[in-house]
Amino acid sequence: LAAERLLATVPPLLRPRAGLAPGKFAARVAAGAAKAGAIRALSIEQTPAFLADSRVTVLPIRPETVRRLERLGLHTLGDLAALPPAAVAARFGAEGRHLWELARGIDHDPVCPLPLPEAIVEELEMPVPATSREMLLVGLARLAGRAFGRPALQDRHVRQARLRALLEGGGSWEQAATLRLPGGRQTVVAALGYRLADLLLPGPVERLTLELVGIVAPGGRQELLPGFRSRRPRELVEAARRLKQRYGSSGLYTVVEVEPWSRIPERRLALIAYDL
Repeated sequence: LAAERLLATVPPLLRPRAGLAPGKFAARVAAGAAKAGAIRALSIEQTPAFLADSRVTVLPIRPETVRRLERLGLHTLGDLAALPPAAVAARFGAEGRHLWELARGIDHDPVCPLPLPEAIVEELEMPVPATSREMLLVGLARLAGRAFGRPALQDRHVRQARLRALLEGGGSWEQAATLRLPGGRQTVVAALGYRLADLLLPGPVERLTLELVGIVAPGGRQELLPGFRSRRPRELVEAARRLKQRYGSSGLYTVVEVEPWSRIPERRLALIAYDL
């Protein structure tokens, strides 16, 4: 059963329990009556009788409504279910009719899963396995530029960023940053860059993956001041966009300085894909 598999995933220390019933409300009440680590299952025929002995405090209502029911002598769901539905609706309105149905095991509310958070994921194959923090920062900046260049992140900010690295030989590590305030590309690079400051690489990094979640609209946007222009020529940006639309990749690369002090020429500079 799915309920058994669900219980098996919860540590016994938390004393999990599960309920199976025709409706969501009855299943919750059944779970509360089950023993720790056990499942309480109810059929359609058993549900009304089982609910009848439960107190009205199990209903999903405000404490004020509970007190009103108890002042009327309605202490159990059986007391409430025994009344004519019209009388309950006349006293409590539409909510009263819904409570009367729940007390009799009538529950049409569907089970709605929590919405999955929208996520933006970008990956970058390092030109050569990265062995320094500087190379990782270059890759991080490139990934952030790609991610925030997507239409889904246009004029939007994120609440959390996660950087994963695949190491040469198959290992991996991960660094995450939860932003105090939603931020854009520069904020993400700064937050993750801070976490990389004292990082000791367990091995050369072959691939970087950046995941951004918690996408929200920013509170405000700082535009360029008059007279200031983008560092990227408009013609180059337009050409790269057209190439990417037609072939899936612009095929353009830019040379970035990585370890200018290195004795190995291949580590002084790196070719990184040019992205919008």
